[in-house]
Amino acid sequence: MTKYKISNILSCNNLFMRFRKRIKIAKGISLNFSKSGLSTTFGMKGLSFNVGTKGAYVNYGIPGTGLYDRKKLSSGSPVLTKSSNSLTKSAGKESKSQSDVSQDLQLRMNELGDVQVFDSESRLIEDKEFLRKLMKTPQYSEKIKFLKQEIIAKIHKLNDQFINIYQLTPKLETEEEWINEYKNLSPAVYMKKEFSVPELPSIEESISQIEERAKKEVKGILFWKNESKRQEFVNANLELLRQERAKWEAEKILFQEEESKRKNKIDEENKAIEKRKWEIENCILTGKSDYVNSQMEKILSTLELPVDFSVDFNFKEPDIIEVDLDLPEIEDLPNKKANLLSSGKLSVKEKTKKQILQDYATCVHGLAFFLAGLFFNISPKVSQINIAGYTQRLDPKTGNTKDTYIYYIEFEREIFSKLSISQINPIDAFENFSYKRNILKSLEMKEVEITS
Repeated sequence: MTKYKISNILSCNNLFMRFRKRIKIAKGISLNFSKSGLSTTFGMKGLSFNVGTKGAYVNYGIPGTGLYDRKKLSSGSPVLTKSSNSLTKSAGKESKSQSDVSQDLQLRMNELGDVQVFDSESRLIEDKEFLRKLMKTPQYSEKIKFLKQEIIAKIHKLNDQFINIYQLTPKLETEEEWINEYKNLSPAVYMKKEFSVPELPSIEESISQIEERAKKEVKGILFWKNESKRQEFVNANLELLRQERAKWEAEKILFQEEESKRKNKIDEENKAIEKRKWEIENCILTGKSDYVNSQMEKILSTLELPVDFSVDFNFKEPDIIEVDLDLPEIEDLPNKKANLLSSGKLSVKEKTKKQILQDYATCVHGLAFFLAGLFFNISPKVSQINIAGYTQRLDPKTGNTKDTYIYYIEFEREIFSKLSISQINPIDAFENFSYKRNILKSLEMKEVEITS
């Protein structure tokens, strides 16, 4: 008969359950099969001893609850004890037929609060008796709480990404800040470093000195052998000198390469500094038309937002940017909300029509503030940004979809720069500027006429 023993592994981010197969051999004695190997358990319910490849343990707990703890008594050995081996043999064919079944259990929950338990190979566990015991453990309860909070956080995050786009609006750079950046951009001065390790003498320079040393240092009673020994002395010292010179030359080459890299890095940084200074002086502070247009294209080509939108723009010299903004559709926004009830039950519901309209209005108004902030930061010379936002709606007269403008706003730089954008309600904040909008109490946005 297969039994399941439940334990837990708890970390900051996840909670898993572990089970294993146990074969009962005799009263108070059983064999355990797991990934770490074979082990033997002796004892009774509530108190037992386990001996295996990882050492000896004492297990104690409360019978019938599935709760237990264990303490290590000794270190393990790669070889099972004699008594353990004899027990393996007594298990016979049954032990050979067992597979490695020690696995981490993973709990998964859907938005309806339904829970499924899977093993480490993603196989669904349907053993009702095992699941019933599992659900009684405190570890299971903790995991369920975690999964509920995870689902709620995921839905909230998805909503925030769409609704709170306006909070991504950057702080406006002032002309004074651009000028200060220009003044603080100073090229670095390259100071050449010399290789400080003294050069060793050349082979040619050293031969005569080594030969003189050989005459003085190599002497023996067997004088007829002195000449060959002196030559050996000379050869050995010359070889040592060659090795030292090779090492010195390698170190010098490495130093020169590193010095060349350092110089090139400084040169590249200085080029970037000069380019930036030129850009600030000749493009940013002047609001040059070509520069403003190219920067708007660059911003839009690299911009990543969770909503789909498109922009047509026109820079009216000397200081106004006009934007036609194709807004995201209301159907693109998340339509679910989630929270934890006082009973502890997970609640995931469809938003009401009013909630969806409010979220959409916040999203599309916030998108205007976000884009205005990006475009104002192209140049302090940009004094006004006019944005006309439209969406695709069904024309009841023709039965076809058409571009329907739902707001038009003229952002003035001076007013915009004084707003704490992260603190505003983007719908109400339109009141700070000249605008056109037809929004009902339900927050449904009706068509407005935009004159070119």
